[in-house]
Amino acid sequence: MTTTTRLYRVHCKSTGKQRLIEAATPRGAIAHAARNEFTADIPVSHEVFAMAKAGIEIENATLAPISDETRSSLAQEPMEV
Repeated sequence: MTTTTRLYRVHCKSTGKQRLIEAATPRGAIAHAARNEFTADIPVSHEVFAMAKAGIEIENATLAPISDETRSSLAQEPMEV
């Protein structure tokens, strides 16, 4: 089975940089671009405290559609802080 792809322009809002990425969907193009820019891990409690103290607010991503890339992280049990 062949997946149809097309070119997408991915624009970075913070830097203004634009990239041309061949992907099956716009979401796939964004995921490809973000893969090299971001990492994610689970902070320990004192790191959460320090980040909150520095004014970093918690963002809720549960309103966004679930992708295959985020599905495994959702399987983790909630941690009490």
